[in-house]
This record gives sequence, C-alpha cells and structure tokens, in this order.
Amino acid sequence: MTTKETIKETLRLFVDVETTLADAAQQLFKCLGTDFSNNITKLPIDFGEYYKHKQGAPTQALADALADVNATYIVGTADKSDSPGFEIDKTNDRYQGLLFFAIEMNAGATPTRTKAATLARALNRLAVCNPVLLVIRHGEEITVSLCERTDYKQQWRTGEKIGRVRMMMNINCRRPHRGHIDMLEELAKPCHNYDELYAHWLGVFSVQNLTRRFYAELQDWYFLAVQKALFPNDVTRDDDYRANNAEAIIRFLTRFIFVWFLKHKGLVNNDLFDADKLKDILKDFSPTADDNGCYYNAIVQNLFFATLNRKIEERQFVKSFQGRSDKYQVKTFYRCRDLFNSKLGDKDITSLFRQTPYVNGSLFECLDDRPGGDRTFCYDGFSNSKTNKQGVIKRAFVPNSLFFAPDKSLTADLSREYGRQHKVKIGGLITLFNRYYFTVEENTPTDEQIALDPELLGRVFENLLGTYNPETQSSSRNETGSFYTPREIVDYMVIESLKAYFYNKLPDCQATVDAMLNGDADNISPDDKQPLLKAIYNCRILDPACGSGAFPMGMLQRLVDCLRLLDPDNSAWRKIVEDEAADNSGQVYRNRQLSDDERNERLEQIKRSFEMRTANADYARKLYVIQRCIHGID
Repeated sequence: MTTKETIKETLRLFVDVETTLADAAQQLFKCLGTDFSNNITKLPIDFGEYYKHKQGAPTQALADALADVNATYIVGTADKSDSPGFEIDKTNDRYQGLLFFAIEMNAGATPTRTKAATLARALNRLAVCNPVLLVIRHGEEITVSLCERTDYKQQWRTGEKIGRVRMMMNINCRRPHRGHIDMLEELAKPCHNYDELYAHWLGVFSVQNLTRRFYAELQDWYFLAVQKALFPNDVTRDDDYRANNAEAIIRFLTRFIFVWFLKHKGLVNNDLFDADKLKDILKDFSPTADDNGCYYNAIVQNLFFATLNRKIEERQFVKSFQGRSDKYQVKTFYRCRDLFNSKLGDKDITSLFRQTPYVNGSLFECLDDRPGGDRTFCYDGFSNSKTNKQGVIKRAFVPNSLFFAPDKSLTADLSREYGRQHKVKIGGLITLFNRYYFTVEENTPTDEQIALDPELLGRVFENLLGTYNPETQSSSRNETGSFYTPREIVDYMVIESLKAYFYNKLPDCQATVDAMLNGDADNISPDDKQPLLKAIYNCRILDPACGSGAFPMGMLQRLVDCLRLLDPDNSAWRKIVEDEAADNSGQVYRNRQLSDDERNERLEQIKRSFEMRTANADYARKLYVIQRCIHGID
C-alpha cells in the first residue's frame, strides 16, 4: 500500500463509528511518521478548566471558540523514548518532543478559521516547551493546525511567543482532495530530531512554499502554451499568428484563475471542467487532442465573453448578422454553436452557464477590434469562423490537451525560455489546478490556511509579466519595472509602517501597539483601545506604485485584524464611523449642500453596513478602512 493510500485509509477512521477520535488522531499522527505512546489518558479533558488552571481566565475569543467544543483529548506525547532514531542534543536542541491534541466540535458546528486558530494558539500556550499538532473534527471533515513559535525579545520572559497559526482546513475524510493528500504525505518525511521535524512541518504548512511550487509548474505550462496556442492578432497579415501569444496567454491565465475561484464558490458549473461530462456537451470531444481546440472555443471563450461579461437575462447565441450591422461588433453573444452536441438546444447550452454571475468590470471584455477599413485585430480570437474571406486565421486555437492532459504526459523543451537546459513533463492546466486546494478566504497576519488564495492572481500576473519578452527574448522586468513583493516582506513593511505611525500618534501606548500588531489580545490595555481605534480611523496610507495591490491588501488585512482585537463586537468602531458621518453631513447640511433626504440616507447606509452584515462583521471594518484610509496609485 502506498503512502497516499495509507493516509486515505487513516482518514476514514475519523468517520468510522467504532473508532474514537483519540484513536483516529493517534493513527493519523503515526501515519505522518511520528511514533509515540499515549501514556496520559484516553479520557477527554475540560479544555476551559485546564486553561484556567494553567493560564488564568480564558479571553472572550477563546470562550466563544470553546462554546462550540464538545470534547478535547490529549492524544499523546512524543519524546526520545518514542523515537529511538532521533539524535536529541539536550544542550543545543530547542525541543525534546511534541504534543498531540484532538478536539471534537459540537454536532453541526464548523469552526471558522479564526476560532480554529484561537483553539490552536491556546493549546500552544499551555505547552510551554513543546510544539502542538492539533486535529479538529467537525462532521466528516478535519482541520490540522500548527503554530509558529519564537523566542521573546525580552530576556526576562520565559517560554516562547506563539505566532501565526497555520492550518490545513476542511479535509474531507471520505473523499479527501488530492491537494490535502499530497501535503499530508509530505509531512511524513524522516527527520533526525524534533527541531528538524518541527521545521519541516512548518515548511509544509507554508502558503509561500505551496504557492512557489504551484507557480513553478504553472510557468512551465505557460511557456508550453505560448508554443502550442495560436492567437491571430492582425488578421490582415498571415505572418504573425503567434506574435501575440505571450501577452494573450497571460491575459487568459488571469481570467481563468479568477474563474477557478468563482468555481470554488459554487458560481460556475463544475461540469464545465469535467472531461467525462464534457463528452456529452461537446461534439467529438477528445480531452487529450493536440489538433482540436473545441474546449477553449466553445466553453472557455463563451464563459469569458458571453457569460461573465453579459447580464444573465440578456445571454443568447449570436444570430445572423445579415441586415444587422449594429450587432456585428457586439462580442457578448455565445458563439461556436456547431461545436456543441447537436442533441442540445440553445436553452440547454445557455443553462450550463446560468449559475455564473455577470461581472461588472473589464477583465472579461473581449478585445477583438475592427477600427475601420480593412484592419481587424483578433487579440482574443472570439469568432464563429476559423478564417476570414481571404483564408487568414481569425479564431484563437488552444488544444484540448493543454487543459486535460494527464500529469507528465506533455513533454516540452523549455531551454530557450529559461536560458538553461530545461526539459519538462507536465500535465494540462485543469489537471494541475485539480492537484491543489484553493480557498476564497483571505489569509490574515495571525492565521493562515494552507491553500492557494486570491492573492495568487496578483502573484501570477506580475511574475508572468516578468518572465519573457518574445521580441527581445529577455526578461521584461527591466522594461516594466514590475516586481511582486513576497508576502513576508509585505508583512514586515506593513508592521514597521504602522509602528511608526502609532508610536508617533500615541507615544504612551507603545506596549499596547506591540501587542495589537502581534495579535496578543491578552496584553492590550483597555484604556488604550479607544485612542487606537480613532488612530486607525484617522490614518492615511498611500502606496504610490501599488501594482497588483500587495501592500494595500496587506495593510487592509492587518488593520482589520487590529480592529477585531480592539473591538470584537464592532460597537466602538460603529460609533466612531457614525459620529464622524453625522458631524460631516451636519456641516454640509448647514451649508445647504445636502438635503434632508440625502443626509438621512448617508446615516442609514452606515446603519445597514453594520446591521445587515451581522453574519460577517468584517464587512463594515473593511468597508470604512478601504473608503477612508487606504489609497493606491499606479
């Protein structure tokens, strides 16, 4: 049995009614390569009382998280006696072992990422000398988490500072995602001591490493697609079919990744990405064909330009242009009807796209253009016809194999693109995406889900811009000045900028500022909360070269995290926003620039922002931080 199969069998124990959570968790940890004996107890402990005995009264955030907990187990410990192959040096090694906990949530309760992080952070505070690996079972899914631990800067403080919590969330125990299985398998690497084991686990529990690995594979696919795809561009000429490929593939990837996140939210039909289902949707569909591009023309282009770029009630197939010259340049009609299964009617086909919303923006605007005269530019190549009257190609071509080829079935020599020997075997784009777990939830400075998140879109766009210029065969970074700032650098810039601002604004609150920026709710002085909230509301942040927005987004996430710590129920933040709005609108009103109805509507809008979004308290936090505090120019 392979390691992957063993992991799948072990995960099924979590939904086996005859296996206790403690036993299932112990088998999982052993499956990950750690031997240990459960020499404490198999009985559940009272988490709240245990924490109170060791650390004092739980914080409000921990109390809220504990309200959803049904049972807590100390699954076991691991030390030298359980790992005879480990070479532990008690003088130099930081850790002499590990602790393993398991938590059972109440029936129907699914922990938010914030609550899961709160539970993990609390257990790590209790484990003074050893890192904790925690598994939380909720329904038929589990969440596995690990905390960053660092030394305190103050010499007088003992123990370690508990930092960001890293989590693999929502692992389905019956049907685990391929991405989760791969990461769990990677955890099982042999190590020589607990310092090395903990460092290795942190490396696996790393969004940066996951994104870096994904991008390396995506970049190989990009270079191969530039070689194999065809975007016609100027159809008055037949000698530049691939001159536009590099830019066109970057544009395609940006759109497709956006669509993939929509799919993860249930806003795009999964059948449109399933090779087996597509055989009933498309005519003569072969998922591995190199000479057939029906998937891109019939599904992807119609999804981009006739679905996401057109209101639901207006979507329809293009009709004959005869006598309708005003419709000729309208690029929001469905096209390539002949590529669909003849058994499907127009309504059957358009229904495949119905659950997808209209996106009011320019990302999915078709760039094909006919400026006048004989010139026609098919930058996107969205056309019913393969060629024009002169036989020049006008429809884009992307072979099906670039989407659905199995892993390592496509071979490519990319030595020219990389400037060194580089021959690869890769799979199709959808095959690649299916190997990684995606999330639409933003990571925060204090908790991080190990999955590909929406920040990936900016990272891919800017990195691909800097990969290859087809005219000069050199890096285009030198020409565009585009560089993607890594998240850890963004975090550092954000924290140092905010420290400078708060220290200058509130010099007597520096200890609370440090605690707030470190996510340490226990050491935030109650007297400092109101001044800090007002300082956040009055701060102004400008990124004069924001690119895809890594720094503004990092600043937004950090400030929202601060607001959560300072004002968990949003009451103080709401009062500041309402008082400021009432004062401002009152001044305008007194100057007769605002009517009674306009003034009341402004105040009512604020009320709705806070009261109608109670399911997501961050909505009002983000809304007013974005509107008032953060600015970007590029």
